[in-house]
Amino acid sequence: MNRTMNINDCIEYRRLKSTAQRVIRSAARGYWQRFCDRLTNQSRLTAVWNTAKKTNETKSNPTPTSLFDKGNVVEFNKGKPEVFARAFANVSSSTNYSAEFHRHKNDIEQNHANLFANDAPVTEMSEHLNKEFAQLELNLAIQQLKKNYAGRRPDHV
Repeated sequence: MNRTMNINDCIEYRRLKSTAQRVIRSAARGYWQRFCDRLTNQSRLTAVWNTAKKTNETKSNPTPTSLFDKGNVVEFNKGKPEVFARAFANVSSSTNYSAEFHRHKNDIEQNHANLFANDAPVTEMSEHLNKEFAQLELNLAIQQLKKNYAGRRPDHV
């Protein structure tokens, strides 16, 4: 269609695409109907929900497994956090600020230092939030996480 730029090819492509979509929808409807026909009072509810979820999922392009960094391909997971960190630092850099914003920022920082003072009262919670933690504590916390679940401590439920 796009290669020939012919209107007849475009019409034929759209007709065939419409036919394909109809066939896919019909097959999905038939699958769901056959699945529902097999359900009994002994059927597991989780199986029903899992099938319903899979039936309603929309397919998207898979996430690429490799990244490009300065023209080099990064395929292994160990290097990817560093690539993301550099990219984030680059887009967050103050070098991206306009000259007008730099002037405004410098004026605020030099002439209005009181705006940056931390005059919040010290509380038990703020003391805990500001305590330093060791790399070992961070590693242990990460190991205890489950996929997509941050969890709660029983005393905070």
